Amino acid sequence: MKEEFAEQVNDFQEESNDLLDAMEECLLQIQKEGMDTENINAVFRAVHTIKGAGGMFELDYLVKFAHVAENLLDEIRKKRIAMSDPIVSVYFEVKDHLQALVDWAIANEGAPEGDLDLNSAYLIEELNFYLNGGDPQATFGGDKPQENIETPPLEAPVPSVSAQHVE
Repeated sequence: MKEEFAEQVNDFQEESNDLLDAMEECLLQIQKEGMDTENINAVFRAVHTIKGAGGMFELDYLVKFAHVAENLLDEIRKKRIAMSDPIVSVYFEVKDHLQALVDWAIANEGAPEGDLDLNSAYLIEELNFYLNGGDPQATFGGDKPQENIETPPLEAPVPSVSAQHVE
């Protein structure tokens, strides 16, 4: 982090860690008991507060990432998008990634590169998939493999397509 923010680094780290711990607890509650207003609002507040602190510390990469995560949470809060198991799973990844971005910001100056930057791009794409009307029950079509997603059986056989031209 920039030297000019050295005095506030410990507060930022401590507050972010507390918020991310609370976010994880709320996500576990949502996963176990289903969506409720109190927990989704707490997850939203955690992301929103970390985004705001990132802005104060001029951490544009953190702000950009958190902004997209916050947008989907806002749509869920407004009941425009339904919370689902795949979305909850994404938010566990978002939580871990926010932690990695905060840790990066504490230890480094400048934007992250390599895997951390690639993971930001991947998660932003995945969040935007749901924001743009992606089916929350479907698997995400990105490059990262999904675990524990079952494909429902087909009710009727799918006809095969032949390469021959019939007249």
